[in-house]
Amino acid sequence: SLEKRAEIIETILPLLLLLMIAVTGVIYWYSKDFSSRVELLVKKFRRAETGDLSVSEKISGTDEIAVLDQQFNRMLGKLDQLIKTSYVQKLENKEAQLKNLQLQINPHFLYNTMDMINWQALQGHTDEVSTAVQNLSRFYKLTLSRKKGISTIAHE
Repeated sequence: SLEKRAEIIETILPLLLLLMIAVTGVIYWYSKDFSSRVELLVKKFRRAETGDLSVSEKISGTDEIAVLDQQFNRMLGKLDQLIKTSYVQKLENKEAQLKNLQLQINPHFLYNTMDMINWQALQGHTDEVSTAVQNLSRFYKLTLSRKKGISTIAHE
């Protein structure tokens, strides 16, 4: 009986030791894979935090890390789209403000020019009146012939 016990122990002990080594190796491999995937996700978070919304390396798998990665990528895509939309709206707002200013400048320009022509006419400066009317006519002809109708103040 003692011999059978020793024989069983001699047979089972190496198998048990081999099983423990295999289990330890699997645990080590799984934890290393898991921690490297978590580390990759954290790196993506940090890059996005600096403003780089183009981080799109996909983390493979079907576990929670992969699901977090998919959700994070979707969130970055939506955030990028919102930023672009906001930027376009700001540009359109600036363009509308510029057009509004132009609409305000043109009537003042016309009023001031007509006032100057009137003053020159009252003073009897007919040559200057003729030149001013020709210049004003040329200016409006150029302005109206442009597609956008926007001119710089220096040109005006």
